[in-house]
Amino acid sequence: MAQTFGPVYDTHAAVRRLTEAGIPEPQAEAVVREQTHILEHNLATKADIETLRQETKASIETLRQETEAGIEVAKTELIKWMVGTNLGVVALVIAALKLL
Repeated sequence: MAQTFGPVYDTHAAVRRLTEAGIPEPQAEAVVREQTHILEHNLATKADIETLRQETKASIETLRQETEAGIEVAKTELIKWMVGTNLGVVALVIAALKLL
C-alpha cells in the first residue's frame, strides 16, 4: 500500500507506523484504506472552497442590493408619512386659528 494521498497523508508511512505499533499489516492496511476514503470524500478541495467563496460573495451582493432597495422603500414611506402628518398638523393649526 504505497499510495499517497497528496502531501497530506502518506498511506505507506501510516501503515508502517501502525504495524510498528503491533497491528497486523492486513488490518493496518484496512484502517489506512478507510482513513483515505474518509479524507477523499470529506475534505474540501481548493475548487470547492473557491466555489463556496464565489457563491458567498454573490449572496452577500444580492443581500446588499436587497437591503439598499428596502432602505429606499422605507425612505419613501417615511417621507409620505411625514408629509401627511405635517399636512394634518397644518390643517389643525389653520382650524385652530379660524376658531380664535
